[in-house]
Amino acid sequence: MPRSAFHIGPKKLVESPAPKLEPGEYHTTSSALHDLEFTGDLQPWPGFLSAVQTMHESHTWRNECLGLTLRTRDPYTHGNIVVGDEHGVQGRFHKHFGDILNAIFKSQSKSIRFADFRCVQSTYSGIPDVILKDNNHHLKDVGELKVPWVPDHTIDDKIDFDRDLRKILAQPIMYMQNLGCVYGFLSNYKETIFLRQLVDDKACGGSSILR
Repeated sequence: MPRSAFHIGPKKLVESPAPKLEPGEYHTTSSALHDLEFTGDLQPWPGFLSAVQTMHESHTWRNECLGLTLRTRDPYTHGNIVVGDEHGVQGRFHKHFGDILNAIFKSQSKSIRFADFRCVQSTYSGIPDVILKDNNHHLKDVGELKVPWVPDHTIDDKIDFDRDLRKILAQPIMYMQNLGCVYGFLSNYKETIFLRQLVDDKACGGSSILR
């Protein structure tokens, strides 16, 4: 007998947590931080969470079925792949964030998509791990991903240590500055911090950490 399933709409998808990452017993152990340090003005991003919450609550969600989930454990909604390096984390990120959010963007007629950097026309030699682009293939957001099990990649323990925070944020901020992109983010899958360039491109604001 076929198992019954629940319909999942865009609002439910946005509010649902991503599956946990499953690191392998053997995995990379070295730091992937570049020898960089952001020396500009680094400021908090005031009102970030409240602005996100207000927008979420005031948005008129279109009632559209974007997926199904089984009443019992659904193997398609869990992170079943064991990961051991940054490429594995990138794959999980694209599946559990990029794919889901792109479906939501499309259902809400938002002209923005998660994509690979090569999907936009650019002569820039660096390659951000993930981007968001609009339907005209213009870059809107750049993201840098790290594995969460390397101590150098954790974000929470660096918030109160200015130099450590400047080092871990330096790479995504460099991409933002070099590519003229106002928004960016750094994520190790478990923790994410959102960034924005201020009027002076030597200044950058950072959100509180999202887990």
